Amino acid sequence: MGAFLAQGNAISDHMLMAAAEALPSLITPEELAQGRVFPDLRNIRDISLHIAMEVIKAAADEGLVANPSALRAMGKGDKALRRYASSV
Repeated sequence: MGAFLAQGNAISDHMLMAAAEALPSLITPEELAQGRVFPDLRNIRDISLHIAMEVIKAAADEGLVANPSALRAMGKGDKALRRYASSV
């Protein structure tokens, strides 16, 4: 989703790592105590949105964002980026 929204011409290792690191950051302490290795899928929309935002940020770090709307939203902060990503 993040790579699609960024509309770049490549998916970098940095973008893949951003996605890989974003997912486990969403596991709650309670889920860890239950032995879960992924966050609860009932929150899939929020999970997907969080990962997409991190991927867009990673793409921007490397100059791979070709979508001017995504760049404008990024410039306004996380709330604007979240609004943009959830509206598309």
